[in-house]
Formats: sequence, structure tokens, C-alpha cells
Amino acid sequence: MYARNPGLWANGVSMPDHRKMFTRVLADAGYDCGMVGKQHLSACVGWQTEKRFDDGYRFFESAHDPIHRSPQNAYLRWLKKNHPSVYINVFPTEGDADNAEAGNKSRGATPMDVVPVEAYFSHWVADRAIHFINDEEGARETDQPFFLIANFFDPHHPFGAPEEFRTMFDADTIPGPVHAKGELDSKPDVQTLYSEKSMGGNALGFLDYSEEEIKEVRASYYAMIAMVDQEVRIAANGFKLSN
Repeated sequence: MYARNPGLWANGVSMPDHRKMFTRVLADAGYDCGMVGKQHLSACVGWQTEKRFDDGYRFFESAHDPIHRSPQNAYLRWLKKNHPSVYINVFPTEGDADNAEAGNKSRGATPMDVVPVEAYFSHWVADRAIHFINDEEGARETDQPFFLIANFFDPHHPFGAPEEFRTMFDADTIPGPVHAKGELDSKPDVQTLYSEKSMGGNALGFLDYSEEEIKEVRASYYAMIAMVDQEVRIAANGFKLSN
């Protein structure tokens, strides 16, 4: 479907209640359904939880993004339990509301974006995907079909990655953006708006970045992709399934 058809035409807009999710159809047909990571089918302002629809998921570990402080954020619960020192470094004050929008306002990596690989959001998604597919809880019936959505947040602003991936790329050797002065003059006004400010003014636009910052953004973007690639390979090797 085009975005306008289910009603999810912009950030901050929720899916209409009458829409039926395909995972509900799969669950009704006997599939064991799971979701890990970001789903974003409803507005998630401030520290609010996202509305959950009749989705059919038996396994549901949602995280709007790595830094969002919603009680629904399964990644942060995992991080606090398994890597408490990392959690405290990122959130030194438990009630620090500024962290909720830190990712949108940042020109570069936030403390969350440079945590060790084993504590990083992409690793969490892969780890929980292995957990579900291998049915480590023993919740799936023998030979029962399954379906999993594993939503890696990266690549996404803010731009940063664990050091071992960031150092794989030299920012000075990556070609810069190809653009020309006045190229947006003949385009729809919305393209100029997004160049100046993104997400309705809640995030930085292209023009907010210096040339050097753009170089770093592009290198970090590649680094984020490289880590997702590695986590997918590791997850594929971690499955106990024969195929």
C-alpha cells in the first residue's frame, strides 16, 4: 500500500483502528508471530508508549528508538539489566527528560550511539531475533510456522556507531553530496522545508550542518550499515534451523 492508504501519512500520526494488520491474519492462520525493534504505527510523543493494535504478535519487544525513555522500550530494559554501567553512562540521571529528544537535536553521535558493540541497539535486535527463531522459551508448537519482524533502527539520525565500525571509514575519502545552488527552486516547497529543518522543525535540516559535519555524518552512516550487516550475518549463523 501507499502510505496514504492505511492512513500513516506522517510521523506523529496513528494508524486508524479499523485497519487490519497482516500479522493478525498470519496469527489466525496458525503462525507464531514476533516483532523486535521499532514498529512506529502510532504517535510516540515525549515519553509516551505507542498504542498497540490487534497485531497477533506472541513475542513483542518494542523500542521506538535506542534513547526513547518510554516504559515500553524493551531495549532500555535489556540494557539496564545486562549492561548497567553503559545504561548509567548514557542516562546519568534517571529522570533526565532532555534525553527524549537528544537524538533529533544532535549534530553528531550521542553517548548512546558509541556504546560497545555488545550493548548497541543493532546487536540487541539480532540477539532477540535469534532468541525468537530458536524458540528459546519453548513456546512454539513442533513444526509450527513462524513469522518475525526484526526492525533495526539504523541507519538513522543521530549518526554514530561503535568505534570499531566507525574507524572502518575515512570521512575525508568519502565523496561529498552532489548538489547545486538553487536546485530546490523548481521543486515542491516541502523539499526546501526539509532542507532547512527536518521533522516539522523538531530535527536538524541539511543546512544546519557544516561541510565537516556532513563528512562525519556520511562516514558514520556507512559505519551504522556495516554493523547491521555484521549483526545479520551473526544472527544467521546463530540459528539452529537447518535452513
